[in-house]
Amino acid sequence: MITESVKLVVTREEIRTALEKLYRKPIEDFTIIPSTPSTVGRRCRSVVCRPELREMKVSNIKSLRDLSGRLQKPITIQEGKWAIENWTQFIAFVDEFNRFPVGGYGSGEGKGILK
Repeated sequence: MITESVKLVVTREEIRTALEKLYRKPIEDFTIIPSTPSTVGRRCRSVVCRPELREMKVSNIKSLRDLSGRLQKPITIQEGKWAIENWTQFIAFVDEFNRFPVGGYGSGEGKGILK
């Protein structure tokens, strides 16, 4: 039996349409994540407790900043705040690249742009 690999190019809108048909509901947004978390992603998840809770926000920011210092990639308070407030986007980036984003994503002109 001969199998051939196929290379597909799919837009986010095509994926959204397929998901809406599959779940029979409108899909606002979705994130594609790796099947297993990266090493840095696992460590982030181990120090951050329930990022959606406001009561845990300050504690989670401190924990994330402590971890970033231990990994020798310190983040600012603004970057930690942005990471917790945008946890899904932040952890998806960390899992994909196995590192913290380049500084500056939490404040200033490039706010919210992960590199």
